[in-house]
Amino acid sequence: MSEINYYSNDWFNLSWSEWYPLGSEGGAPTKSGIYRVRHTDQERDWLEYIGETGQKRGVRGRIGQLANNVYDDKVNQVCAEGRPGRAPHTAADCLNAICKSIGPSLEVSYATPSLAEDRWMRKGLEDALIALHRREVGHSYTAFDGRMIPGYEEWDKKLGKKGNVTDVHKGAKPLDWDRVESVTGADWMDLEWSKPRPLDELRDTSLPEMGVYRTWYANYPYRESSEERQPLLYVGKGNLRSRLSTRRNVDGTHALFSFSPPPEDVDSERKLREIEVELIGAHYVVSGIPPLNQESHEIYRPTPKVFQ
Repeated sequence: MSEINYYSNDWFNLSWSEWYPLGSEGGAPTKSGIYRVRHTDQERDWLEYIGETGQKRGVRGRIGQLANNVYDDKVNQVCAEGRPGRAPHTAADCLNAICKSIGPSLEVSYATPSLAEDRWMRKGLEDALIALHRREVGHSYTAFDGRMIPGYEEWDKKLGKKGNVTDVHKGAKPLDWDRVESVTGADWMDLEWSKPRPLDELRDTSLPEMGVYRTWYANYPYRESSEERQPLLYVGKGNLRSRLSTRRNVDGTHALFSFSPPPEDVDSERKLREIEVELIGAHYVVSGIPPLNQESHEIYRPTPKVFQ
């Protein structure tokens, strides 16, 4: 897989706008799309945020909401004095903290591919960009999952939960992209995947308490021996017994499942979320789509008789 520059105008073969100051209109359209935020400080050579939107006013409205919360005067990029709320934009307080701690010079760039009109595809694309950023930079974007920056720990709502850290550099390490191609393989992304079993056998399966999991149909819509890449139905994380029971009700007892305990450095809910997003994004990168039933998008659910 070729190297990709996450600042470039063609990152992931998308047509990105030029970078412009957060708070400026920038010509953003009222279309569904994705956007990215960076700081002009050259020592911060990563993204501060990656987002998506399908709201009525599109990327113009969503970027505007963010700027309105980060700055008291968005035209001149004057930082808001108080702590912004996380509504209507969840990343506003983190970017405001960056504004106060590092400087106000934040820039934004957007892309509005036609596939972004579909929420399932748009969310999958967002996860792919997050996954590629992790692969290229070595960590997630700064504001991932409500994370803050050092010095603003009291603003981090999840910091009190076991293992959570504020510094993005101390998050979960990226997975092994040399093993990205086979999404149903035993060594996908170099995790310790269990042997696939039908969800009908879930009650008889010994599971670790927490981890990541995947489900798929053995014959969708072709045999495993086909040269076509076998897609996943769903990738998730959390309490494996509970989450896989839910997938059994949604995907059917004939769907296959496989799970992996968290990597050794993953000791918090937030870090496990980083791994989950990276797996979903990796699936999008190699398959061109998210897992089929991700985001409650049931694109395919055959009856058990298909497999008899």
